[in-house]
Amino acid sequence: MPNDLKPPILKSFKAKTTLAVAAIALVIGYAGGALIHGGRQWSAGHDAAYAEAQRDLSAKLEMSGLLPAPTPIFSLDGKVTEADGASLAVEVPQVNRNPLAENAPTVRRVTLAENGRVVVRRTLTPEEYAAAAAKFQAERDEFLKGMDSDNPGRPPSPPPSYREEPATFTDLKVGDNVTVTAASDIRLATDIAADVIGVNPAVPDEEDAGGDGVTPEPDAME
Repeated sequence: MPNDLKPPILKSFKAKTTLAVAAIALVIGYAGGALIHGGRQWSAGHDAAYAEAQRDLSAKLEMSGLLPAPTPIFSLDGKVTEADGASLAVEVPQVNRNPLAENAPTVRRVTLAENGRVVVRRTLTPEEYAAAAAKFQAERDEFLKGMDSDNPGRPPSPPPSYREEPATFTDLKVGDNVTVTAASDIRLATDIAADVIGVNPAVPDEEDAGGDGVTPEPDAME
């Protein structure tokens, strides 16, 4: 029977059964290491069996939909904590949402790929953004006029609230808020060769934000 046609009670029963079987496997794996090995070998066998059972439980829970499955990540936002001119240490948030899966590193070592680039993002002034918005509106109107044609093309994208200016790797410094982008999945990568490192506009500190640590609302023009 197709999954989307199964009664809800069957779907719930299957998920609970998967969870129960996985939990039993975790207990068996834990006990297996304890019974088979002695002394240091016992400890190593115990740890290995427990880790394997935990990975198996995590995989089963992800397959059942009870825990989020990992998805590829190609960009990370973080703050530069070390900069030596050749590489950066960038502190990033924990991206793992599965409490049973291996934690991703929260400090990544970042270098620039062979054809990589560094850009600094400058917030547009209200006048600059108004001009960019007017240009976008004109392009959008032109696109809508050609919607009935055989090849209308791609619709224009709304303008960003910043402009990008080229920079060099040595311009990067401790305290910069950056977005690191790579061509491959960097979810668990400790070392990243970035295709683009973007320096984002500085976030107001607590004093500038009114002393309560709350980031002020973005400008209405954004």
